[in-house]
Amino acid sequence: MTACTSAPWHRASFQRFLLRSLPDLLTQRVPLAGYEVEHPSEERCRVTVSVTGRGEDLIVTFDSVPTPDEYGVFLIEGERFVVVPQATDADLEAAERRAWELQLKVDAAKK
Repeated sequence: MTACTSAPWHRASFQRFLLRSLPDLLTQRVPLAGYEVEHPSEERCRVTVSVTGRGEDLIVTFDSVPTPDEYGVFLIEGERFVVVPQATDADLEAAERRAWELQLKVDAAKK
Protein backbone atom coordinates (compact mmCIF):
# COMPACT_ATOMS: atom_id res chain seq x y z
CA MET A 1 0.00 0.00 0.00
CA THR A 2 1.24 3.50 -0.84
CA ALA A 3 0.67 6.38 1.55
CA CYS A 4 -0.68 9.66 0.19
CA THR A 5 1.77 12.37 1.15
CA SER A 6 0.23 15.27 -0.70
CA ALA A 7 0.31 18.53 1.27
CA PRO A 8 -1.75 21.11 -0.67
CA TRP A 9 -2.08 23.29 2.45
CA HIS A 10 1.71 23.74 2.42
CA ARG A 11 1.61 25.36 -1.02
CA ALA A 12 -1.44 27.43 0.00
CA SER A 13 0.41 28.66 3.10
CA PHE A 14 3.39 29.68 0.98
CA GLN A 15 1.09 31.54 -1.43
CA ARG A 16 -0.52 33.43 1.48
CA PHE A 17 2.97 34.32 2.66
CA LEU A 18 3.98 35.61 -0.79
CA LEU A 19 0.76 37.48 -1.55
CA ARG A 20 -0.22 38.84 1.89
CA SER A 21 2.27 38.37 4.71
CA LEU A 22 5.47 39.37 2.92
CA PRO A 23 4.08 42.62 1.46
CA ASP A 24 2.57 43.45 4.87
CA LEU A 25 5.92 42.87 6.61
CA LEU A 26 7.74 44.95 3.99
CA THR A 27 5.23 47.79 4.34
CA GLN A 28 5.87 47.88 8.10
CA ARG A 29 9.62 48.27 7.53
CA VAL A 30 10.23 50.18 4.28
CA PRO A 31 8.34 52.72 2.11
CA LEU A 32 6.95 50.07 -0.26
CA ALA A 33 6.02 51.53 -3.65
CA GLY A 34 5.21 48.28 -5.42
CA TYR A 35 5.17 44.51 -5.05
CA GLU A 36 4.56 41.87 -7.70
CA VAL A 37 4.75 38.07 -7.82
CA GLU A 38 4.91 36.16 -11.09
CA HIS A 39 5.00 32.40 -11.58
CA PRO A 40 7.04 31.62 -14.71
CA SER A 41 7.23 27.93 -13.68
CA GLU A 42 5.85 25.44 -11.15
CA GLU A 43 9.13 25.33 -9.19
CA ARG A 44 10.04 29.03 -9.13
CA CYS A 45 8.47 32.46 -8.84
CA ARG A 46 9.72 35.97 -9.52
CA VAL A 47 9.22 38.64 -6.85
CA THR A 48 9.68 42.32 -7.72
CA VAL A 49 9.84 44.85 -4.89
CA SER A 50 9.83 48.64 -5.38
CA VAL A 51 10.87 50.94 -2.54
CA THR A 52 10.57 54.72 -2.59
CA GLY A 53 13.97 56.31 -2.11
CA ARG A 54 15.34 59.81 -2.37
CA GLY A 55 13.35 61.12 -5.30
CA GLU A 56 13.08 57.81 -7.15
CA ASP A 57 12.03 54.21 -6.67
CA LEU A 58 14.52 51.43 -6.18
CA ILE A 59 13.36 48.24 -7.90
CA VAL A 60 14.75 44.83 -6.93
CA THR A 61 13.74 41.61 -8.66
CA PHE A 62 14.32 38.15 -7.23
CA ASP A 63 14.12 36.01 -10.36
CA SER A 64 14.27 32.49 -8.99
CA VAL A 65 12.48 32.15 -5.64
CA PRO A 66 11.78 28.44 -4.97
CA THR A 67 8.16 27.40 -4.43
CA PRO A 68 6.94 24.15 -2.88
CA ASP A 69 5.53 21.34 -4.98
CA GLU A 70 2.24 19.56 -4.21
CA TYR A 71 4.04 17.59 -1.48
CA GLY A 72 5.41 20.71 0.23
CA VAL A 73 8.97 20.05 -0.96
CA PHE A 74 11.28 22.79 -2.24
CA LEU A 75 14.02 21.98 -4.74
CA ILE A 76 17.00 24.28 -4.07
CA GLU A 77 20.27 23.75 -5.94
CA GLY A 78 19.38 20.12 -6.55
CA GLU A 79 18.50 19.35 -2.92
CA ARG A 80 15.06 18.81 -1.41
CA PHE A 81 13.90 20.87 1.60
CA VAL A 82 10.71 21.02 3.68
CA VAL A 83 9.53 23.75 6.08
CA VAL A 84 8.05 21.92 9.04
CA PRO A 85 4.49 23.16 9.63
CA GLN A 86 3.37 24.36 13.04
CA ALA A 87 -0.19 24.15 14.34
CA THR A 88 -1.80 27.21 15.94
CA ASP A 89 -3.62 25.10 18.54
CA ALA A 90 -3.02 21.84 20.41
CA ASP A 91 -6.45 20.69 19.20
CA LEU A 92 -5.45 19.69 15.67
CA GLU A 93 -9.06 19.62 14.50
CA ALA A 94 -9.41 23.34 15.32
CA ALA A 95 -5.84 24.35 14.49
CA GLU A 96 -4.77 26.20 11.40
CA ARG A 97 -1.84 24.57 9.65
CA ARG A 98 0.37 27.42 8.63
CA ALA A 99 3.94 26.68 7.74
CA TRP A 100 5.14 29.95 6.23
CA GLU A 101 2.84 32.66 7.52
CA LEU A 102 2.97 31.76 11.18
CA GLN A 103 6.65 31.01 11.40
CA LEU A 104 7.76 34.16 9.58
CA LYS A 105 5.38 36.45 11.47
CA VAL A 106 6.62 35.10 14.79
CA ASP A 107 10.24 35.35 13.66
CA ALA A 108 9.76 38.93 12.40
CA ALA A 109 8.07 39.97 15.64
CA LYS A 110 11.15 38.88 17.58
CA LYS A 111 13.37 41.33 15.65
